[in-house]
Amino acid sequence: MSATTHLAKFGVSLNAAKQFLLDNLSQPAQIHSVCKEFGVTNAMIAEIVGVSENDVVGFFSSRGLNAAELNGTSQPTTTTSVLSNFPATLSSLITYNTNSGTLSTESLRADIVSKVGQANYNTAFGNSTDAESQAFGTLIRIMKSIDINEPMQISSFVMQNQAGFAAQDPTVLNNYLNLMGNIYSTPANPQLIPDTVIHTSLVNTVTQMIQVVGSGQSVDWNGVFAGFSGF
Repeated sequence: MSATTHLAKFGVSLNAAKQFLLDNLSQPAQIHSVCKEFGVTNAMIAEIVGVSENDVVGFFSSRGLNAAELNGTSQPTTTTSVLSNFPATLSSLITYNTNSGTLSTESLRADIVSKVGQANYNTAFGNSTDAESQAFGTLIRIMKSIDINEPMQISSFVMQNQAGFAAQDPTVLNNYLNLMGNIYSTPANPQLIPDTVIHTSLVNTVTQMIQVVGSGQSVDWNGVFAGFSGF
């Protein structure tokens, strides 16, 4: 299957995928993780970037990553991570958590484990420190991107499209994700939500996510985004 055909299933253009790859060349583990999750093979990466498949394999291998893990499927890899059904059109937002202090992975982990238990916590992240760091890094990035005017912008869109949301209209949902992508792509200046509030919100949100994943359901990302925006 061609990269163009495969990406179209997730509403991602070839140009958008190429930009994601180029923007994250300094983070090969992130590229590898996202491509593995969404079933993007080495051959597809080569097609997207315009290099040979051997070049792609060499890129990952020289950085200690197993390129062979990206071959053999054209479907997203099944995972128990809370990010397993994160919208593909927003995959460029996925990032590792490099924050310290109250937003460090260690601080967030301690408070969430106290609520759900270590075993449930480990299961929700597939016993993967990469999945854990990506979940926190991505959610923190989203919350730090919301400025003072954007909650009203989001609320207005939701109010105007209530019927479309209720009917799960694909055009409305796609436009909503595009709006979220535009809002979340750049950090707020100045930062609207204090780190202490982000910490509390993430502990509560991820605790709920772990409970949802633990019951065999998928995370409702539209609901998560709405909660972060304050409505």
